[in-house]
Amino acid sequence: MTDMYSNCTAEDLQQQFDDKIRKHLRHYYLDCLGLYDWERRIEDRKREVARSRACLKAVEEISGVSLKDKKMLDVGCGWGGHIIAGVQLGANCTGCDVDRDVLDVAGTRAKLFKVQAEFFQTEAEKLPFADGEFDYVFSVSVLEHVRDVNDAVREMVRVLKPGGVGFVEAPNYFIPVEPHYKILFPPKCPKPLAKVYLKLLARPAEFIDTINYLDYNGIKNTFENFGASITDICKEFAAVSHNYYMKESEQAQKVIKVPVNSYNALAGKLMGRSSVAVKNVFEKYFGIKNIFFLFRKK
Repeated sequence: MTDMYSNCTAEDLQQQFDDKIRKHLRHYYLDCLGLYDWERRIEDRKREVARSRACLKAVEEISGVSLKDKKMLDVGCGWGGHIIAGVQLGANCTGCDVDRDVLDVAGTRAKLFKVQAEFFQTEAEKLPFADGEFDYVFSVSVLEHVRDVNDAVREMVRVLKPGGVGFVEAPNYFIPVEPHYKILFPPKCPKPLAKVYLKLLARPAEFIDTINYLDYNGIKNTFENFGASITDICKEFAAVSHNYYMKESEQAQKVIKVPVNSYNALAGKLMGRSSVAVKNVFEKYFGIKNIFFLFRKK
């Protein structure tokens, strides 16, 4: 990673990071998804390193494998939260993403936190790394966006060392919730009907075309077909990561209250609350849960 910010002050870096992440996330949350509380979500993203650290600590605890002195790859690293957290926990971290603007935000965040990491612009389906190069491979909210799910899974298994630990998190579209739009959503709804539904909720509809409708068994079978063994950690991960996050996050954070002054805001607030409740019901009473797997090479 180049040292283009070496002469910047901490205040300059903070301002650059704030400007870049706001520009990128405003487009994502508002223009692509039409979320009424997009400003609150941007502020939450700025504080995401504590949540990322809690995630990594939970995976360490559940897998029994420390990140210290390990080589870690974050596939679809986004704005760099897991990369920063991984370095803080002693790992040698590499992040990759297909979006150059996202990587620019992540690189600025790395400079802001004074951590050394490598970033690569690449598709998940064509990782530019050797077989078995990494001790840890993470993929969080990525597989639902890749061009080819099978190729992306094959690559993640390929670059993981025998005995290494992989972690994958993704939504299960048999749960009637769309997690990006934060709405109730018919399971695996055909895209033309989904667009009509989104327009009725005053939401941009084009983003739905970028989403792969994943399901729990389909992803599990895909990893196993490429020579990985799978351990479901959904329930355990939620409890362990929550405990770590409560310890590490700021106990008193400013709550941004978003006024409900439009149809979009009213529908968004009602849908957001309903989608959380429905997800919990499906997990608790029907056993239909989102994808939280550890994977290892057999």
